[in-house]
Amino acid sequence: MRLSRLELMYDHVRAIHRSLTGAEPPMAAPAGGDQKKPSFDDVARRFAELEAVARSIPSVAERVPPFSFAPPLDVIGTERELIFELGVPGVERADVEVEATGGELVVSGARHSPAALDGRVYFHAEMPRGPFRRVIAQPESTSGPPRVEVENGIVRIKLARAARSPLPRA
Repeated sequence: MRLSRLELMYDHVRAIHRSLTGAEPPMAAPAGGDQKKPSFDDVARRFAELEAVARSIPSVAERVPPFSFAPPLDVIGTERELIFELGVPGVERADVEVEATGGELVVSGARHSPAALDGRVYFHAEMPRGPFRRVIAQPESTSGPPRVEVENGIVRIKLARAARSPLPRA
């Protein structure tokens, strides 16, 4: 199940509220007929402000990981292909998007929080959750579409090298 960015932001707001109060946030009252719904940009701006405040409060920053992140990366070369490995624990193939254009590889997606914490509260949280994005300059030209696998928390993207040539010596 793929969550929208708005749903991911709401989950993060809930985590911040739980870290401060130990309880679920109150449900918002339905908007009146004459109230205009805020635009996504307004919500995203307010969310960014909340995230900045949460990062500045040590007790919250320790218990709620940052909203978005750039996963760690390894780039490996063989005679035939370039392999890009990103560490994203808990992500499934359906949660990952890969685009190879103009000498860049763009990997994005989301790592979801557990659906229900059943009254549990994080005392310490370091593993990132929420949206991730990594833009990687390809070290050389490639051909063909990227092949994407996800296994044991590693997103592995394989691209065929455009020309077979010896690898540089380390």
